[in-house]
Amino acid sequence: MLDKIDSLILEALQTDSARKIHELARELRLPRSTVYHRIKKLETAGVIVGYKAVVDAAKLGRPVTVFVNIVTTGHSQKEVAKHLAMLGVVEEMFVVTGPHDLIAKVRLQDNAELGKFVFDEKKGVKSLKATLRTESYVVLETLKENAVIQPTSLPQRPPAR
Repeated sequence: MLDKIDSLILEALQTDSARKIHELARELRLPRSTVYHRIKKLETAGVIVGYKAVVDAAKLGRPVTVFVNIVTTGHSQKEVAKHLAMLGVVEEMFVVTGPHDLIAKVRLQDNAELGKFVFDEKKGVKSLKATLRTESYVVLETLKENAVIQPTSLPQRPPAR
């Protein structure tokens, strides 16, 4: 079970994981050793599973974000997902309930690349026998992304002094 200190550490690391432990300790008004050991405990427990840089996809030449909903045959979702993951443009892939089986979040250069992702005869989504149908939704504007995930019982942050 996470306590108030764990929750505050997680919130701070999700906002800026490059922050040094002494900076985090000062911000939370805790000893460095406490913050260090709490972080190690969260890593060991699998709550913290890694650290990464959040990049601007547009500045990396991939300004177009598309959600591709995919309907597959039978129980072939993981087979399709594995194939698509190898294409390098899939940022996230979800097995979902409802009228679709998979949702792929892809980052692309332009609409022509979207066409290749869906229709290419050798690598496209529709080239797979297990794909029955796709629907693509091009993102016009991103309003929120890379949210901080709070534990279900997150205590209130103490007021600043």
